[in-house]
Amino acid sequence: MKKILIIDDDVDTCEILSNVLTIEGFFVEYVNRGELGIEKAIESKPDLIICDIMMPKMDGYQVLSEIRQNKEIMYVPFIFLSANVEKKDIRKGMIRGADDYLTKPFDVDELFATISSCLKKRELIVETIQNEVNGFKNELKEFQSKEKLFSSILNSTHDIVIIYHIETGQIVFFNKRLNKIIPDAANIDNTLSILDFVHPDDLDILKEIPLRVKSLSDDAELTFEYRLETTNGEFYYYSDQVSIFKRDKEGNPFLYLSILHDINDSKER
Repeated sequence: MKKILIIDDDVDTCEILSNVLTIEGFFVEYVNRGELGIEKAIESKPDLIICDIMMPKMDGYQVLSEIRQNKEIMYVPFIFLSANVEKKDIRKGMIRGADDYLTKPFDVDELFATISSCLKKRELIVETIQNEVNGFKNELKEFQSKEKLFSSILNSTHDIVIIYHIETGQIVFFNKRLNKIIPDAANIDNTLSILDFVHPDDLDILKEIPLRVKSLSDDAELTFEYRLETTNGEFYYYSDQVSIFKRDKEGNPFLYLSILHDINDSKER
């Protein structure tokens, strides 16, 4: 059963409307002041509101503005009911978010047609929002599934995999192999920097990488060689394959991927 709230300081109008709508199968509530109408709307969450324009203290326009600003009831269809309706009044109400107008005395057939049209419009809005929410949930579920698979693959490789923020140099992702260089890396906060573990003579190479990455195309990569201090306190050579991982909305490189492969054995030969 659809619920309709009537807000009108004319009690006779409220009772007539209530009787007509109740016979038609609606559940009807009514109040005779604008501020009470807002309170009742928040409390009962009606499917539609019919509101008079000219009321003491708070008129219909103020009621509509308050309702459209309240997240709980902002999408409730709102019909103005007034004895004197001019084009400027209709325009004023539509700008504030009214769905339709009815004049006093109202025609019963027009009343039902207007209510039916507004309810169908609301159902379409609700359906559209629900479809968007469901679509977002599906995308989120798919992303979480891919992220889980992505992490699983990266943690199974013998290479060290790191994703950096290009501008700040901050590490935003790394696989378990990073523990070979940084003990208990997973428990270090997001200020973690690989520069703290680079051989002093190779620091310039690391600082050059973000600058070089910015000019890369999506299918290109760069290779760098440098030494990192491992958990045993010794420096080992690594080959670093660098590529763009993600771009921002403007198309600028945002994150870059670094795959470190231990080449120390080949360097010692």
